Amino acid sequence: MLPSPYENVWRFTGTQGQRIAIIGGMHGDETGNIQLVKELSHSEHPFWQTCPHDVTLVLGHPNAINLGTRTGADGGDLNRAFGSGLHSSSSTKNRAKLLKHVLSDVELVLDLHQTHQPIAPCAVCPARPEHLALAGQLGAVQAVTGTQTLYGDQMLTDWVNAQGQLGLTLEAGQIGDSVAYQTAKEAVRRLLLPEAMRPSAAPLKLWKVTGTLPAPGTNYTFAEDWFNGSPVTKGQLIATSPEKNLFASTDGAIFLPRLGQLPGAACCVQVEPA
Repeated sequence: MLPSPYENVWRFTGTQGQRIAIIGGMHGDETGNIQLVKELSHSEHPFWQTCPHDVTLVLGHPNAINLGTRTGADGGDLNRAFGSGLHSSSSTKNRAKLLKHVLSDVELVLDLHQTHQPIAPCAVCPARPEHLALAGQLGAVQAVTGTQTLYGDQMLTDWVNAQGQLGLTLEAGQIGDSVAYQTAKEAVRRLLLPEAMRPSAAPLKLWKVTGTLPAPGTNYTFAEDWFNGSPVTKGQLIATSPEKNLFASTDGAIFLPRLGQLPGAACCVQVEPA
C-alpha cells in the first residue's frame, strides 16, 4: 500500500510535476469511484510506474462509504460541508476540516462523482479557460458552470477554487454502470500520465446554473422520466403534487432530478445554455 498519513488518505511521491489530489467517495453510494481510489492506493498499481506527480488519494466520507449511503449515519453531506454558510453535523465538519488540511498544499483537485440517473461525462467547474480545457482533456463532453451561485463554497471543488487552487468535479456516469468506472479511470490515467493527456476531441457543451426547482409538495411525481440534461422549455410541467404543480423557469435543461425531497427542497437543478 502507499503511505497513509490519515484515515483513508494515501500519498504517492513523484520525481517532478504537479501536486495533485484525486478524491472518490464524497458520497458513500458512488461505488465506482470508491473502487478506483482503493485500487490506486496499492503501490504496485501500474499508474505509479511512470507517474511524475506528487499525488494525494482520498476516500472522502468513510462512514457513508461503510454504510453505502450518500450521507453518513448522522445525515451529514460531506460535499456541502466545506464553507461556513451551512450547518452540518459535527462529524462531517470534522472530516471536512481534515480534508482541508490534507489538500492545503495541492495545486489541482479532481473530485470524482456519479449520479443516480444516466449522464454523459460532465465536468462541474467555473467557466474559466483552464478549467474547461482540463475538463475536455479528461474526457468530459459537457460542463455545468455556476454551482457556486447555489452553494457558495460548500462543495469541495468550489472551496478549492476559492482558495486559488484548481478544482474540478467530474460526474463520470451512473452509479452501478461499469462505463462510469472506466470513464473515471481513463480521466485519472490522462491526469497522472503526461503521455496519456490529450486535447478535447470537440468543444464542450456548456451549461450555466440558473437555480434549483423546489419540490412542489408531499408525494410529488415527475411529469416525465427526467434524466441529467433533459431539455425543457419555460413553463413546461416538471412535477405534480396534491398541493401544486411545478414548472420549468427557463428554457434549457434539468440535472439531478430527485424524488422524495421535502417540500421546498431542491428536486432538480435548472440550467440554460452558456
